[in-house]
Amino acid sequence: MYVATVSNSSHGSEAKHSAQSLPEKHVELYNTISAMLQKEKHYACPDWLEHGTTKKAGGRVVVDASCRAKVCRWIFRTVEHARMKRETAIIAISYLDRFLWSKSSRASRVQRVRIERARRDRREYQLVAMTSLYVAIKINEPIEMDAMTMSQLSRGLQSAQDIISCEQDILSCLRWKMNGPTSYQFISYILELLPDSTNVNIALQLYTDSHRQVELSVQDPVFVPIRRSNVAIAAILNALNGIELIDFPSEKRAAFLQSVFESFGIQSDSPLLRLVRKRLLHISRIALRCRAPQSQSPRRVDRFDYVRASRPHPSSCKSC
Repeated sequence: MYVATVSNSSHGSEAKHSAQSLPEKHVELYNTISAMLQKEKHYACPDWLEHGTTKKAGGRVVVDASCRAKVCRWIFRTVEHARMKRETAIIAISYLDRFLWSKSSRASRVQRVRIERARRDRREYQLVAMTSLYVAIKINEPIEMDAMTMSQLSRGLQSAQDIISCEQDILSCLRWKMNGPTSYQFISYILELLPDSTNVNIALQLYTDSHRQVELSVQDPVFVPIRRSNVAIAAILNALNGIELIDFPSEKRAAFLQSVFESFGIQSDSPLLRLVRKRLLHISRIALRCRAPQSQSPRRVDRFDYVRASRPHPSSCKSC
């Protein structure tokens, strides 16, 4: 049997695990998850935002957490409207965050200027966000989309040439590392660890509830530096709490959790995991309270919420 050791830093310590402790049928899953955890390290993104703060630069409100949240919602609505995979939106947001944090030595002076400007200027931030989505679509979707189409989404606020130029900057600064593991992918492998006799409706409920939490997490800047694997595990654990013991007995539940913790080399009492779960539950409750009435007219998806506010106007909105 193949034996390997990997580290998954969940709360500052190295957790080592061995495939020998897993059932034979899970060894291949273990190897895949181990490879993903190793790859995930190269896609880390420290926090580039000061959560909830609003600063001024030259009398203007600069990009803050509220602006980021609005951009994330726009990206999700655009993907949904175009009937593309919602994971494409998550990947685009990852490109955006990683680019704005980028300190790559390969970045030219012009690229570093763009990064700093995108952190301070909403219009530049909009350009980087749109281009991140553009790149994510080109890599992950089977459809063809050109820069002119993206330009039209901004109603001409961003030119096709600007988008093409920004695309090259993003690819260069991220060193063409565009295929990092996502929380969705980790969730898919976690669900394969379910006991064979698990009712398909249980798997579907775990899938749906955990995906909903992941989508909310990418819109919350608190999760920017959190590993995608930790978010996936926390989302699954929260979703599991919503399933009755009569539907998923304690014996099966315990076996499933043991497989998950051993596969990811993480302790069940991990302090970070508890904090991530708590934050996911918190934003889920907020989302439930803030859910718009069903009768509300659908929002347009062909422009950013804050395009008007980014133009000089005496009654500009409070955030973006």
